[in-house]
Amino acid sequence: MPSPRVLNVYDNGALVGTDLIGSKGQGFIVDIDDERTLFDTGMRGRYLMHNLEKLRVDPESVDRVVLSHGHMDHTGGLPDFLEARETPVTVHAHPLFDQRKARGFKGLPYKPLSAPRLLPEQREKAVFRHIDAWTTLSDHMMVVTAPPLKEMDSLSERLLVKGPEGWTKDLMEDELSLALATEDGLVLVTGCCHRGILNLLSSVDEAFESPISAVVGGLHMGSYSEGDVDHMVDMLKKRHGLPGLYLNHCTGEDAVTRVRHNLGLDGVNEFYVGTELTMKTAANNIFIKKL
Repeated sequence: MPSPRVLNVYDNGALVGTDLIGSKGQGFIVDIDDERTLFDTGMRGRYLMHNLEKLRVDPESVDRVVLSHGHMDHTGGLPDFLEARETPVTVHAHPLFDQRKARGFKGLPYKPLSAPRLLPEQREKAVFRHIDAWTTLSDHMMVVTAPPLKEMDSLSERLLVKGPEGWTKDLMEDELSLALATEDGLVLVTGCCHRGILNLLSSVDEAFESPISAVVGGLHMGSYSEGDVDHMVDMLKKRHGLPGLYLNHCTGEDAVTRVRHNLGLDGVNEFYVGTELTMKTAANNIFIKKL
């Protein structure tokens, strides 16, 4: 097993000069505590499997899957991944992740976004475990559930969910993120962070004594104005010690450019397919809740 790391295996972009494929979606391999987690599976299974092969990641080496939320671009590769395995694997997801989801206009759906249906032979290889509360998966890795909506979020009127009363705005209550305990502090790994990066950071900061050292993943800031981005960066500095930013997927090119306007060219580390962040795990348990 490699040293503790987060390896990008699926993203909108891939490293130039490689055979890796970039396509809309998100997927990471997280190696920590001598265990391997696949966090999201991207949209297209054949692209996921291609990238895993090129990056020398055996599907059978994955100990668990964690799905950040129920959108197709984060779950679409699951059927092919399951088919590639000989043995079943535990799949962690929020109880609401398999609700019907869609992109809509004025409350009416027009494009399905739901997680894929599994064939019987695929479902036999998936042992689903629902997570609806913060849950420790290993000594240095915890699942963090959707944070409270206390300030600026990235929710959209165009993202809908089908409930008992019909189609309504999706508040993304099924979102899961990972918190990794490293010697430099907590590393947060996100899918899309629809409920807002400031809300997620505040939720984690309020819970634990350890600082947040890095944020890896998508922040869904495509709809943010320049003023919104400036406010977000200001809060990162004032409240959260300006963690390292390793951003990709849905963050948005304009938003990344604006963050760099505030922080300089090195203010954001791009995190395409084939990119990895290595780390050292904390010597002691830093998942210590504040009194």
